[in-house]
Amino acid sequence: MGGALSPSLPIQMSDKEATMFLKKCTKCEKELPADNKHFRLKRINSKSNNKGLNSKCRECEREYSREYGRKHQVWKRKDIRKYKQEWGVANKDRVANSWYKRSFGITLDDVNAMADSQDQKCAICKTPIVWENKHSHNVDHRHGDGLVRGILCSKCNRGIGYFNDDPALFQSAITYLKSFNKVSFEVSEIPEESRGQTMATN
Repeated sequence: MGGALSPSLPIQMSDKEATMFLKKCTKCEKELPADNKHFRLKRINSKSNNKGLNSKCRECEREYSREYGRKHQVWKRKDIRKYKQEWGVANKDRVANSWYKRSFGITLDDVNAMADSQDQKCAICKTPIVWENKHSHNVDHRHGDGLVRGILCSKCNRGIGYFNDDPALFQSAITYLKSFNKVSFEVSEIPEESRGQTMATN
């Protein structure tokens, strides 16, 4: 039996029952079994009908979606990316405030107050904070409970991380460096051609 599917035809039917009815796709004009395998169910809020099958077969709908994507999605993604970049530049403070809240539970005002209390310098090495370069400074926090401790330059922040926040390791490093500093003072009085041998024997 050919022709369009009757609106009163039940949607849920067995494959055997579906082969008894054919529906013509309005796009490719092929007559296919009137079942969910070949035609999608219409949305409930469809303007044309609140029940029944779509007028185009599934394959034609897929081809339409692929073609639409080729024509529109590329420029659409670029346009959205460009808008986000421009918005971020125009709203730097809002972006920064949101990031500080999400990452550390503090606001941009808290960060600025902390930097002022440190004279706008790294809390350890006293290198000036360069706000224009977001990679030049870090909000230092304790990884166990998230306690914010201060603002450090990137080098000092990484150094603390490499030492696992362990004061004993820092003290050991201080002792180590001091032991070599004694040698370095003596080296300055030794002829340059024999300094390597002197360092090796100490």
